[in-house]
Amino acid sequence: MLEVLYILQSDPSQTQAVRRLVMLLLLFAVIGIVLVTCVAMVFVLRRRRLRRAKSGRKRAPTESVDAWAEAGRRAAVPDDDDDEDEDKDDDRGGAR
Repeated sequence: MLEVLYILQSDPSQTQAVRRLVMLLLLFAVIGIVLVTCVAMVFVLRRRRLRRAKSGRKRAPTESVDAWAEAGRRAAVPDDDDDEDEDKDDDRGGAR
């Protein structure tokens, strides 16, 4: 540690070289951590997939619902009294 402080206080070209070396080491450390994390995630996901395949469990199939049938089931049916009101508003005839 004292040697680094001595180098930093001396020649500017050596200071620049030390800074480059420190940045390179930091960059390699970050890249190494990212690579190790990615490899670990791949192994975990692969292991989970193999366990699921060995257990024989399968996902339940998704039930397909017809959208139009569901809309028809949910739609409110108008009363018979409303039909008389609709005839008055009809645009097919009448005075304007």
